[in-house]
Amino acid sequence: APEASTSLRLSLDGQTFTPAADVRFRLYPQPNVSRLLPWTGPAAGGTVVAIACGGCGDGGEPVGVDYRCRFGNGAKVVATVAGSYDVYRDRLICVAPNVGRPQAAPLELTLNGQQYTESGVIFAHRAPLVVTAVEPPRGPALGRTTALVRFDAPGQAGGGGEKVSSTHDGAQ
Repeated sequence: APEASTSLRLSLDGQTFTPAADVRFRLYPQPNVSRLLPWTGPAAGGTVVAIACGGCGDGGEPVGVDYRCRFGNGAKVVATVAGSYDVYRDRLICVAPNVGRPQAAPLELTLNGQQYTESGVIFAHRAPLVVTAVEPPRGPALGRTTALVRFDAPGQAGGGGEKVSSTHDGAQ
């Protein structure tokens, strides 16, 4: 449903109402979190999370007035942080908080500081990764070397892995 607005009328007794005021109350469709990028970050926080969200913007125009991101839900809310709307990419941005230890929980959002989504999309706070090896161990200063990086992920299922990465192009 598209965004709409309605006239605001006030009653103190439930029977007598003021005339319609020039003040408008905007109604918007329920937003829905569809994807997080990235979906994981260190438990120490600081990860900038981009949230793909249906209903958070209207063609690049922000819908909300009090954007917030809540990590966790129900009795297990870990933290609530301020968010912002990226009008150029039509998405919400939040910075993951320090949660002290690895854990996974839904990341939900609100556009007005009150009603939160119930999308259930998970953000995983993880233990810090520990780089254990890089192959090859050297490359030219001009960059463009493709390297295999091995790492441990203490306390996580799988415990580690590998990632192929390219070095910088020589520019600082």
